[in-house]
Amino acid sequence: MKICEYAFAREDEDNPGYSMHEVDYYAWIPAAKRGVMPNHRLSLRRNLVDKVWEFYRAFSNTVLLEAKTWKVITHKPTGTEAVAFTTKDFAEALRWGNNEWNLWHWTSDYTREPDVPCDHGWNKSLSCPINCPEDIQKYELDQKTSRAGTDNRNQETS
Repeated sequence: MKICEYAFAREDEDNPGYSMHEVDYYAWIPAAKRGVMPNHRLSLRRNLVDKVWEFYRAFSNTVLLEAKTWKVITHKPTGTEAVAFTTKDFAEALRWGNNEWNLWHWTSDYTREPDVPCDHGWNKSLSCPINCPEDIQKYELDQKTSRAGTDNRNQETS
């Protein structure tokens, strides 16, 4: 999957200092591997304060819901999170996430294409806010201005 670094620019109002956009690499780890690591979801987000990419683990408990005719296994969040990896390099973050997915989920029967950075072209990420490659410089300038807390939209000039 292509992942666009510019999609992580907006701050999450419920979690200040972090991007609203996150990418989940997986939602659980196989039961056979839970003796090595507790069950968790692995997600990529942007730490907007430190300007680093973070992978964090959101730990969960496995819950079995049963009725007379059905059973459902679900994962209830424990509320505990732990940052597993940080880097300033977006491509390095994606490589780490791909390797982590392979560590917990890869089998000869269950593989996936690795995630790669968006090229902002015609075959871009679905979450890419760039309309064309020429917009990248303008978009970066707009993001720097908005992160600095400067709003020039309604100011009068003298």
